[in-house]
Amino acid sequence: MRTAHPEEYEIGLSRADGSTETWVYIGAGPGEYLEVSVESARRLIAALQHVCGREE
Repeated sequence: MRTAHPEEYEIGLSRADGSTETWVYIGAGPGEYLEVSVESARRLIAALQHVCGREE
């Protein structure tokens, strides 16, 4: 059985010096995070909206 545990997540943006790509970080600390490009984050948001029945 799965149980939900309340977590506080941080969301941040980063870009390495000299890079043109921006990354989105979503995490609750070391070992529990997701880091994706902005474009991947947009696709993830669209997929989550679809799954949750909130397509825009």
